[in-house]
Amino acid sequence: VPVQFLPITATLSSTNVQPAFGQVFLSALTPVLLVPTDAWTYNDDPENVQPLLFGQQGHQAATGDGLRLGDVGSFADARRVVIEFRCEPVTAVVRESDEFEKQLGTMLQQLKAGPSDEDLFQLLTTTLSGHAEVDISQHHSWISDVYDIHDDGSLVLVLSQFNNTPDFLRDVRARVWVVPTGDVTSDLYISLRSAGGEIRTETAHLHLRPGTTHRPALQSATHGPKTLLQQMELYSSLRAGTVDEEALASDFPLNTSNDEVMLGDLPPQAAVAAFFDFQMVPADRPHRRSEPTAFPATRTTLNGEADHAFLQVANDRNTRAWRPQIAGFRPDGPLGFAVYFKNSGKAIAQDVRIRLALSSDEQGIAAHGTMTAANANSVGGDARVTFDRPTPGVRVYYDRGDVYRVSSNAGRLIDATKIQDGIPIGDLDPGEWGWLKVTYATSAVARDSSSGECLFGAAIADERIERTISFENSTHMPVADVKLRVHLDYQPQMIRTSIVLTANGKELARRTTHAATAGKPVLLRYGDAQVYTSLTPRHIDARKATESEISLGNIPADQALFIRLIYDVVAAPEPKRCGGGCRLCAEKEPCPF
Repeated sequence: VPVQFLPITATLSSTNVQPAFGQVFLSALTPVLLVPTDAWTYNDDPENVQPLLFGQQGHQAATGDGLRLGDVGSFADARRVVIEFRCEPVTAVVRESDEFEKQLGTMLQQLKAGPSDEDLFQLLTTTLSGHAEVDISQHHSWISDVYDIHDDGSLVLVLSQFNNTPDFLRDVRARVWVVPTGDVTSDLYISLRSAGGEIRTETAHLHLRPGTTHRPALQSATHGPKTLLQQMELYSSLRAGTVDEEALASDFPLNTSNDEVMLGDLPPQAAVAAFFDFQMVPADRPHRRSEPTAFPATRTTLNGEADHAFLQVANDRNTRAWRPQIAGFRPDGPLGFAVYFKNSGKAIAQDVRIRLALSSDEQGIAAHGTMTAANANSVGGDARVTFDRPTPGVRVYYDRGDVYRVSSNAGRLIDATKIQDGIPIGDLDPGEWGWLKVTYATSAVARDSSSGECLFGAAIADERIERTISFENSTHMPVADVKLRVHLDYQPQMIRTSIVLTANGKELARRTTHAATAGKPVLLRYGDAQVYTSLTPRHIDARKATESEISLGNIPADQALFIRLIYDVVAAPEPKRCGGGCRLCAEKEPCPF
């Protein structure tokens, strides 16, 4: 069964010893299916591989009684069995049957509760080890062969499409059709397209029971939950007749026309899911579905039952301590805003967009966020940052923005130009929620070199620190050929960092920072550098700025230059000795040579 969190259990059994168990766990960004494709054995040399005994194939490792390894002698005769899997994103065709339902229930129980108490001791005392290498980036999606379809049966196609591209896919639709290929075989095709063209086309091979007089025809399609575990839970509940009406809130019929199913828009790093129901109809009589239904535009609500405030602020890029306002903020530090979005209604929220606008004065920074949808009233919120003292000329520079949805583990990067124009979130299912996180760098702009200042901070190993400097060109002429130089001075209890901007041999601005090291030897390892003359940054390679001046280009007239340097704080290596022969080693001192 394809899942996003997949436990793989290996069992080694024999007629005269207790069985041994081993387990590895895989976590994928999207639902995946692992298909065993090959297997081999070796003794001591991994290059000297041997084929499986008795002419067995790798796929038999996961079917029937497994692989037969024959008799195993003493430990000196031990050998390894390597099983290779193909890892694929999933589009699954499943046939309703008791066997599938049984497998589904077992997998759901294992995912929810973990191994049973009876198996726990055996798993903890495992004698097998496992290693997994997973790569889903180069594989096509999978549709299974489906066997034993008969007149009284039915067919369900589960479509799960994850948009792992940077493109916003508009008007996504799926076309599904069945083509007979023989007396007892047919091919089922599904083609997924957007307004920009074809996304992919897949084929499933259907095998009918001999004597079957009916053929599958698309009956209806419903919008399903976007995570595979939710899909399986819903499917299992429907089959068992235990589904709660509230659980079906996200199960909406989709409009179908000429075998096409309309799926809506699909943003980057988001998923769409649907169930396609097929009905077995007589092969000699064409199946006619009713005309497509025009579903009314249903109103919904946004953030009506919010678990978090709509808009909050934090003065640390990595913190979760969001709050409606911050007092005593000192410019030159990082600043982050989080917008929480949730569809709290019982209809799909269509074309959701979020806007974030910032304004500042000498007292602080104000943020206003709005969220709109095509079928919901807009929602707004405010957050406020107050400076520690009146500070004119504070500027805000965009760092990055990410959208996170509950239906995906991955965030989606946002272009700075879309923050105010409106960030497209896409459709939100009832109960679906997520975060928009936007971070900025702030600076009190320096107009001359006399405004350089000395700050005190901390530099602790395994942390990341930032050093910034800014200069405003208040003239009507560009400042040409600006250069950057960084001086690092390691002292016993602190690191002294000086950043200097010069042009034509004249110093424009200097900023010095003292960072305490708590007596532990640390080093600053260069990470990244960004230069701003507008809202968006450009990245530069400033690793050689500690050795000599590097060029930054020009500062346009009436604009500010802002530089953001990022360093990783790492523990200094243990001092080495030269092995004797010099005065320092003779005196048992660390030798710099």
